Amino acid sequence: MALIKDPVATAAQVCGQYQDCYGSDLLAAVLYGSAGTPDFDPRHSDINLLLIVRQVDFPLLDRSAAIQRAALRQRVSRPLFLDPAYIERSLDTFPVEFLDLQLRHRLLWGQDLLSTLVLRPADLRLQLERELKGKQLHLRQGWLACRDSRRQLRQLVAVSLHDFAPLFRALLHLRQVPVPPARELLLPAVEAQYGLASQPLQAAARAAADGGYQGLLQAFQPYAQAVAVLAETIDHGPA
Repeated sequence: MALIKDPVATAAQVCGQYQDCYGSDLLAAVLYGSAGTPDFDPRHSDINLLLIVRQVDFPLLDRSAAIQRAALRQRVSRPLFLDPAYIERSLDTFPVEFLDLQLRHRLLWGQDLLSTLVLRPADLRLQLERELKGKQLHLRQGWLACRDSRRQLRQLVAVSLHDFAPLFRALLHLRQVPVPPARELLLPAVEAQYGLASQPLQAAARAAADGGYQGLLQAFQPYAQAVAVLAETIDHGPA
């Protein structure tokens, strides 16, 4: 897979093509996800773009089909298209996702509409409780399916930690503490803020990186229990 030396420059170059394509219909072009953070992997990470347009419809989506196909060859994913009306009506439905966009975005062009979003703590807590309890069940079921396979157990831990990252950032946001840009700082911050003294999140990350079967077996249950503690904390009131 080709090495991406400068994801921001690559994103800006593709953004220029979308500007030419959409003209006044394009309100903002945003780079989001890992590309603007220390977590970006030049060899494996994709570049994610958000395009905020006046109104999303299928003719508008299709208008840039050729740009989308060409950009995939540069590891720029097909854009996430949103319009202001959808954003306004969805802040209570997807507060964690919009918070993550707000925390991890770089404006490439247009109006910085993400920075001014107002997310209600009650909406964040409700989604966090739902997501954490759902992932708690997923880890339990995953253990039953993967405990006898080093490869599968390692994948379960690695993928789940990746999926938890937006939730961890939202947990810190609720405590009104700075959210670190890198995962290696995110995990200890969550452990410190939520009283996970034995550092189960970091232990799980180390076990997944090392890949040793015994390490994964030892780290998994404290990791799953930590998720249960986080879910219980959110369930019993303000974070």
